[in-house]
Amino acid sequence: MVKRLIAFCVIALGSIDVGAGVVGDFNLIVLGDVISGTSEVEGRTIILGDIRSSNTQNYAIFSESMSAPTTPGVNTSDTLLVGGRIHNNLNVNHGGVRVGGAGTSAAINNADYLITNDSGVAGITSYVTQQIGLLTNHFDELDVNSSVNTTDFNKAVFNSTQGAGSVAVFEVNHQFFNRNGTIDLAGDLTADLFLIKVNGAKNITSGNAFNVKTSEFSNDSYQEKIVWYFPDATDLNLVNGIGGSLIAPNANLRFGTPVEGSIVVKNLRLTSEVHLPTMQYEGIPEPGTASLIFAGSGLLIRRRRNMNKAGLY
Repeated sequence: MVKRLIAFCVIALGSIDVGAGVVGDFNLIVLGDVISGTSEVEGRTIILGDIRSSNTQNYAIFSESMSAPTTPGVNTSDTLLVGGRIHNNLNVNHGGVRVGGAGTSAAINNADYLITNDSGVAGITSYVTQQIGLLTNHFDELDVNSSVNTTDFNKAVFNSTQGAGSVAVFEVNHQFFNRNGTIDLAGDLTADLFLIKVNGAKNITSGNAFNVKTSEFSNDSYQEKIVWYFPDATDLNLVNGIGGSLIAPNANLRFGTPVEGSIVVKNLRLTSEVHLPTMQYEGIPEPGTASLIFAGSGLLIRRRRNMNKAGLY
Protein backbone atom coordinates (compact mmCIF):
# COMPACT_ATOMS: atom_id res chain seq x y z
CA MET A 1 0.00 0.00 0.00
CA VAL A 2 2.78 2.44 0.92
CA LYS A 3 4.63 1.69 -2.33
CA ARG A 4 1.48 2.37 -4.32
CA LEU A 5 0.99 5.64 -2.44
CA ILE A 6 4.56 6.79 -3.10
CA ALA A 7 4.16 6.03 -6.79
CA PHE A 8 0.89 7.95 -6.84
CA CYS A 9 2.50 10.95 -5.11
CA VAL A 10 5.28 11.13 -7.69
CA ILE A 11 2.81 10.90 -10.57
CA ALA A 12 0.64 13.61 -9.03
CA LEU A 13 3.45 16.15 -8.60
CA GLY A 14 2.75 17.93 -11.86
CA SER A 15 -0.93 18.50 -11.12
CA ILE A 16 -1.14 18.91 -7.35
CA ASP A 17 -3.37 21.74 -6.15
CA VAL A 18 -1.58 23.24 -3.17
CA GLY A 19 -3.90 25.11 -0.82
CA ALA A 20 -6.98 24.30 1.18
CA GLY A 21 -7.50 21.67 -1.50
CA VAL A 22 -9.32 18.66 -0.17
CA VAL A 23 -10.40 20.37 3.03
CA GLY A 24 -12.12 23.00 0.93
CA ASP A 25 -13.72 20.33 -1.27
CA PHE A 26 -14.99 18.14 1.57
CA ASN A 27 -17.13 19.07 4.54
CA LEU A 28 -16.20 15.78 6.22
CA ILE A 29 -12.99 13.74 5.83
CA VAL A 30 -12.62 10.56 7.88
CA LEU A 31 -9.34 8.69 7.50
CA GLY A 32 -10.80 5.56 9.07
CA ASP A 33 -14.39 4.51 9.82
CA VAL A 34 -17.70 6.16 10.69
CA ILE A 35 -20.21 4.77 13.18
CA SER A 36 -23.35 6.82 12.82
CA GLY A 37 -26.62 7.45 14.61
CA THR A 38 -29.16 10.07 13.55
CA SER A 39 -26.98 12.58 11.73
CA GLU A 40 -26.43 14.74 8.69
CA VAL A 41 -23.62 16.32 6.69
CA GLU A 42 -24.40 19.41 4.63
CA GLY A 43 -21.51 19.24 2.16
CA ARG A 44 -19.39 16.64 0.34
CA THR A 45 -18.01 13.67 2.34
CA ILE A 46 -15.13 11.23 1.92
CA ILE A 47 -14.64 8.25 4.26
CA LEU A 48 -11.55 6.14 3.68
CA GLY A 49 -12.87 3.17 5.65
CA ASP A 50 -16.41 1.86 6.23
CA ILE A 51 -19.75 3.39 7.22
CA ARG A 52 -21.89 1.64 9.82
CA SER A 53 -25.05 3.09 11.33
CA SER A 54 -27.83 2.38 13.78
CA ASN A 55 -30.15 5.16 12.64
CA THR A 56 -30.92 7.65 9.86
CA GLN A 57 -27.92 9.16 8.07
CA ASN A 58 -28.24 12.06 5.66
CA TYR A 59 -25.42 13.19 3.39
CA ALA A 60 -25.07 16.10 0.93
CA ILE A 61 -27.97 18.00 2.46
CA PHE A 62 -27.32 21.18 0.47
CA SER A 63 -26.69 21.70 -3.24
CA GLU A 64 -23.36 23.34 -2.28
CA SER A 65 -22.14 19.78 -1.83
CA MET A 66 -21.91 19.72 -5.64
CA SER A 67 -19.53 22.68 -5.90
CA ALA A 68 -16.72 22.18 -8.43
CA PRO A 69 -13.95 20.17 -6.72
CA THR A 70 -10.20 20.63 -7.12
CA THR A 71 -9.35 17.12 -5.88
CA PRO A 72 -8.17 15.02 -8.86
CA GLY A 73 -10.58 12.24 -9.82
CA VAL A 74 -13.58 13.74 -8.02
CA ASN A 75 -16.50 14.76 -10.22
CA THR A 76 -18.80 17.67 -9.41
CA SER A 77 -21.68 15.27 -8.75
CA ASP A 78 -19.65 12.97 -6.45
CA THR A 79 -20.94 13.92 -3.01
CA LEU A 80 -20.21 10.76 -0.99
CA LEU A 81 -17.04 8.72 -1.52
CA VAL A 82 -16.27 5.64 0.56
CA GLY A 83 -13.02 3.70 0.39
CA GLY A 84 -14.40 0.63 2.14
CA ARG A 85 -18.04 -0.43 2.31
CA ILE A 86 -21.44 0.95 3.28
CA HIS A 87 -23.07 -1.46 5.72
CA ASN A 88 -26.40 0.23 6.49
CA ASN A 89 -29.07 2.35 4.85
CA LEU A 90 -28.45 6.04 4.25
CA ASN A 91 -29.83 9.03 2.34
CA VAL A 92 -27.94 11.17 -0.17
CA ASN A 93 -29.87 14.33 -0.96
CA HIS A 94 -27.74 15.64 -3.83
CA GLY A 95 -25.35 13.96 -6.24
CA GLY A 96 -24.10 10.39 -6.25
CA VAL A 97 -22.08 7.80 -4.36
CA ARG A 98 -18.82 6.06 -5.25
CA VAL A 99 -17.62 3.10 -3.19
CA GLY A 100 -14.23 1.46 -3.50
CA GLY A 101 -15.37 -1.71 -1.75
CA ALA A 102 -17.83 -4.42 -2.68
CA GLY A 103 -21.53 -3.92 -3.27
CA THR A 104 -23.94 -3.68 -0.39
CA SER A 105 -27.49 -4.72 0.40
CA ALA A 106 -28.00 -1.39 2.20
CA ALA A 107 -30.46 1.02 0.62
CA ILE A 108 -28.80 4.19 -0.71
CA ASN A 109 -31.85 6.45 -0.97
CA ASN A 110 -32.26 9.45 -3.32
CA ALA A 111 -28.73 9.26 -4.76
CA ASP A 112 -28.35 10.04 -8.46
CA TYR A 113 -26.10 6.99 -8.82
CA LEU A 114 -24.26 4.31 -6.84
CA ILE A 115 -20.98 2.88 -8.13
CA THR A 116 -19.38 0.04 -6.17
CA ASN A 117 -15.99 -1.63 -6.72
CA ASP A 118 -14.91 1.72 -8.12
CA SER A 119 -11.20 1.42 -8.91
CA GLY A 120 -10.83 5.20 -9.06
CA VAL A 121 -11.62 5.68 -5.38
CA ALA A 122 -8.26 4.26 -4.21
CA GLY A 123 -6.34 6.98 -6.02
CA ILE A 124 -8.59 9.66 -4.55
CA THR A 125 -8.19 8.37 -0.99
CA SER A 126 -4.40 8.24 -1.43
CA TYR A 127 -4.39 11.83 -2.66
CA VAL A 128 -6.56 12.96 0.25
CA THR A 129 -4.23 11.24 2.74
CA GLN A 130 -1.22 12.94 1.18
CA GLN A 131 -2.87 16.36 1.18
CA ILE A 132 -3.83 16.11 4.86
CA GLY A 133 -0.21 15.26 5.59
CA LEU A 134 0.92 18.39 3.78
CA LEU A 135 -1.62 20.55 5.54
CA THR A 136 -0.77 19.35 9.05
CA ASN A 137 2.97 19.60 8.35
CA HIS A 138 2.39 23.22 7.35
CA PHE A 139 0.36 23.92 10.49
CA ASP A 140 3.09 22.36 12.65
CA GLU A 141 5.65 24.75 11.18
CA LEU A 142 3.66 27.92 11.95
CA ASP A 143 4.82 29.78 15.05
CA VAL A 144 2.42 31.27 17.58
CA ASN A 145 2.03 35.01 17.00
CA SER A 146 -1.27 35.85 18.71
CA SER A 147 -2.55 35.67 22.28
CA VAL A 148 -5.57 34.38 24.19
CA ASN A 149 -6.88 36.31 27.20
CA THR A 150 -8.46 33.88 29.66
CA THR A 151 -8.52 36.19 32.68
CA ASP A 152 -12.32 36.17 32.67
CA PHE A 153 -13.33 32.53 33.24
CA ASN A 154 -16.64 33.21 31.49
CA LYS A 155 -15.21 34.78 28.34
CA ALA A 156 -12.03 33.95 26.44
CA VAL A 157 -10.79 36.54 23.94
CA PHE A 158 -8.54 35.58 21.01
CA ASN A 159 -6.43 38.65 20.20
CA SER A 160 -5.34 38.30 16.58
CA THR A 161 -2.02 39.54 15.21
CA GLN A 162 -1.56 38.83 11.52
CA GLY A 163 1.76 37.15 10.87
CA ALA A 164 3.61 35.66 7.91
CA GLY A 165 1.33 34.42 5.18
CA SER A 166 -1.55 36.42 6.65
CA VAL A 167 -2.06 33.82 9.40
CA ALA A 168 -2.89 34.48 13.05
CA VAL A 169 -1.68 31.55 15.17
CA PHE A 170 -2.95 30.93 18.71
CA GLU A 171 -2.16 28.20 21.21
CA VAL A 172 -4.26 26.80 24.06
CA ASN A 173 -4.00 23.62 26.11
CA HIS A 174 -6.68 21.00 26.66
CA GLN A 175 -7.88 22.63 29.89
CA PHE A 176 -9.23 25.50 27.79
CA PHE A 177 -12.30 23.36 27.05
CA ASN A 178 -13.18 23.09 30.74
CA ARG A 179 -14.13 26.75 30.85
CA ASN A 180 -17.58 28.35 31.15
CA GLY A 181 -19.17 31.02 29.00
CA THR A 182 -18.22 32.23 25.53
CA ILE A 183 -15.34 33.12 23.22
CA ASP A 184 -14.59 36.16 21.06
CA LEU A 185 -12.17 37.07 18.26
CA ALA A 186 -10.56 40.53 18.50
CA GLY A 187 -7.60 42.49 17.17
CA ASP A 188 -6.65 42.24 13.48
CA LEU A 189 -9.58 40.42 11.85
CA THR A 190 -8.25 40.65 8.28
CA ALA A 191 -6.09 37.50 8.43
CA ASP A 192 -6.65 34.77 5.83
CA LEU A 193 -6.51 32.10 8.53
CA PHE A 194 -7.06 32.00 12.29
CA LEU A 195 -5.27 28.83 13.44
CA ILE A 196 -5.84 27.62 17.01
CA LYS A 197 -3.43 24.92 18.10
CA VAL A 198 -4.74 22.78 20.97
CA ASN A 199 -1.82 21.00 22.60
CA GLY A 200 -0.99 18.99 25.66
CA ALA A 201 -3.33 16.01 25.91
CA LYS A 202 -4.43 12.93 24.02
CA ASN A 203 -7.89 12.71 25.63
CA ILE A 204 -9.99 15.88 25.57
CA THR A 205 -13.60 16.33 26.70
CA SER A 206 -15.23 19.74 26.66
CA GLY A 207 -17.46 21.00 29.46
CA ASN A 208 -21.22 21.41 29.15
CA ALA A 209 -21.10 25.11 30.03
CA PHE A 210 -18.60 26.21 27.39
CA ASN A 211 -20.01 27.69 24.17
CA VAL A 212 -17.43 27.73 21.35
CA LYS A 213 -19.84 29.07 18.73
CA THR A 214 -20.27 32.73 19.72
CA SER A 215 -19.37 36.11 18.14
CA GLU A 216 -17.13 35.61 15.07
CA PHE A 217 -17.07 31.87 15.76
CA SER A 218 -20.76 31.77 14.82
CA ASN A 219 -20.35 33.74 11.58
CA ASP A 220 -19.91 31.89 8.26
CA SER A 221 -17.47 34.46 6.88
CA TYR A 222 -15.14 33.77 9.81
CA GLN A 223 -15.89 30.07 10.26
CA GLU A 224 -14.37 29.33 6.85
CA LYS A 225 -11.11 30.92 8.08
CA ILE A 226 -11.04 29.50 11.64
CA VAL A 227 -9.29 26.17 12.23
CA TRP A 228 -9.05 24.28 15.51
CA TYR A 229 -6.02 22.00 15.16
CA PHE A 230 -5.53 19.08 17.57
CA PRO A 231 -2.16 17.52 16.63
CA ASP A 232 -1.85 15.34 19.75
CA ALA A 233 -5.44 14.27 20.44
CA THR A 234 -6.41 10.62 20.10
CA ASP A 235 -9.86 10.82 21.74
CA LEU A 236 -11.91 13.98 21.39
CA ASN A 237 -15.40 14.58 22.79
CA LEU A 238 -16.80 18.05 22.07
CA VAL A 239 -20.10 18.25 23.90
CA ASN A 240 -21.13 21.56 22.34
CA GLY A 241 -19.58 21.18 18.90
CA ILE A 242 -17.31 23.94 17.63
CA GLY A 243 -17.30 27.06 15.45
CA GLY A 244 -14.83 26.70 12.57
CA SER A 245 -13.07 23.71 11.04
CA LEU A 246 -11.72 20.89 13.19
CA ILE A 247 -8.57 19.04 12.17
CA ALA A 248 -7.51 16.14 14.40
CA PRO A 249 -6.06 13.47 12.09
CA ASN A 250 -5.12 11.07 14.89
CA ALA A 251 -8.33 11.35 16.91
CA ASN A 252 -11.51 9.38 17.44
CA LEU A 253 -14.13 12.14 17.51
CA ARG A 254 -17.62 12.49 18.88
CA PHE A 255 -19.63 15.68 19.37
CA GLY A 256 -23.06 16.54 20.71
CA THR A 257 -24.09 19.63 18.72
CA PRO A 258 -23.09 20.72 15.20
CA VAL A 259 -19.57 21.46 14.02
CA GLU A 260 -19.66 24.57 11.83
CA GLY A 261 -16.92 23.83 9.31
CA SER A 262 -14.81 21.08 7.78
CA ILE A 263 -13.84 18.04 9.85
CA VAL A 264 -10.72 15.89 9.43
CA VAL A 265 -10.42 12.99 11.91
CA LYS A 266 -9.23 9.40 12.16
CA ASN A 267 -12.54 7.80 13.19
CA LEU A 268 -15.92 9.37 13.86
CA ARG A 269 -18.98 8.55 15.92
CA LEU A 270 -21.48 10.76 14.13
CA THR A 271 -24.65 11.53 16.08
CA SER A 272 -25.07 15.21 15.27
CA GLU A 273 -24.59 17.50 12.25
CA VAL A 274 -21.64 18.72 10.19
CA HIS A 275 -22.39 22.14 8.72
CA LEU A 276 -20.91 24.26 5.97
CA PRO A 277 -18.78 26.31 5.31
CA THR A 278 -15.70 24.31 4.42
CA MET A 279 -12.25 25.65 5.24
CA GLN A 280 -10.93 28.20 2.73
CA TYR A 281 -7.18 28.82 2.84
CA GLU A 282 -4.70 29.16 -0.02
CA GLY A 283 -1.50 29.79 1.89
CA ILE A 284 0.24 26.40 1.85
CA PRO A 285 3.65 26.65 0.13
CA GLU A 286 4.26 24.21 -2.70
CA PRO A 287 6.28 21.21 -1.44
CA GLY A 288 9.29 19.54 -2.94
CA THR A 289 9.13 15.95 -4.07
CA ALA A 290 10.62 14.53 -0.88
CA SER A 291 8.28 16.36 1.48
CA LEU A 292 5.29 15.41 -0.64
CA ILE A 293 6.10 11.72 -0.49
CA PHE A 294 6.95 11.84 3.21
CA ALA A 295 3.75 13.64 4.15
CA GLY A 296 1.48 11.24 2.31
CA SER A 297 3.19 7.98 3.16
CA GLY A 298 3.82 8.97 6.79
CA LEU A 299 0.18 9.78 7.46
CA LEU A 300 -0.97 6.58 5.76
CA ILE A 301 1.41 4.48 7.87
CA ARG A 302 0.12 6.13 11.06
CA ARG A 303 -3.49 5.62 9.95
CA ARG A 304 -2.95 1.92 9.19
CA ARG A 305 -1.27 1.37 12.56
CA ASN A 306 -4.07 3.13 14.39
CA MET A 307 -6.78 1.23 12.52
CA ASN A 308 -5.17 -2.08 13.55
CA LYS A 309 -5.84 -1.28 17.20
CA ALA A 310 -8.94 -2.96 18.59
CA GLY A 311 -12.08 -0.80 18.69
CA LEU A 312 -12.84 2.76 17.69
CA TYR A 313 -14.04 4.04 21.01
